[in-house]
Amino acid sequence: MDKHHNKISIRMNGKETLIPREDEKAMEEVVSSKEEQAATAEVYEYERIEEPANVIKPEAWKKHPYYKKKKRKKKVSSPVKNILIVVMTALIFGLLLGFLLLRMFVGMTENDGASANSGVSLTEVNSPGTTDSGSDGNQSMMALPGTDAYVVQAGYFTSREKAEEWSQNYTDYGHPTVVWERDGDVFLFTGLAPDHEAAQSKASRLQQDGLETYVKPWSVPKIEKVNKEKAEPLSGFADLFSATLKGENKGDGWKQFGERLPKEENFMALKDNIAALVSASDSVQQDVLLLEVWKSYEEILKK
Repeated sequence: MDKHHNKISIRMNGKETLIPREDEKAMEEVVSSKEEQAATAEVYEYERIEEPANVIKPEAWKKHPYYKKKKRKKKVSSPVKNILIVVMTALIFGLLLGFLLLRMFVGMTENDGASANSGVSLTEVNSPGTTDSGSDGNQSMMALPGTDAYVVQAGYFTSREKAEEWSQNYTDYGHPTVVWERDGDVFLFTGLAPDHEAAQSKASRLQQDGLETYVKPWSVPKIEKVNKEKAEPLSGFADLFSATLKGENKGDGWKQFGERLPKEENFMALKDNIAALVSASDSVQQDVLLLEVWKSYEEILKK
């Protein structure tokens, strides 16, 4: 009993141990050992709590079944982009230029076509849904051929008064003139011919008198569709005009043509000019009268 009373009982690792009271150094070691165990337990507990749980490292993301790698769009390099811009700009510019040239070419072709048809006879064209019955509801349409020549121009003006005033300079030298108004412009002509060489020969005579002249082509375009009642009296005009222009004597033909024209106001100027042309004997006067006939023909087509 005395033996156990002089000893201290402690538990270490679940076992009971007896230490003599006198052995204070052993006691201190036991206490120190227990403190170290407690400190070790606290550190362990702290480190265990701070350690993150279930953290997936970045290297493991790529192995995850639901991980999808983002596709990066390929950027076009700067030189290639510049080349594409230049090519597209050139393509657009080329298309626009081609369209403009095509429009110009079509316009020139239409004018040439009108000139080429100067000797074509009158052609009848039935409009869609029309017949030759002549009824008001079904009128037939006819095409009138174009006429062309080279004219000797004495001037270009903005008003008829100025043109008539300037024409006095030519009539004083025995060169008659014709004032021709078209689309708001006023032209002064003093002769015409079938080709440029013949027209230039006539112009040289005026130049000898110190008069200014200019030779150029002139035409009255073809009319695709004209009311048959209006077009029939003008049938054959293009043939007569072309033959007279070449120097052929078509006095009888013009006389017959003038007699069949309607006695209406629209045709009176043409009838009077044809009558004057038939009775004229001077070649210079005939040139000017043929110009007057041609101008009257165009005025009828415009109405």
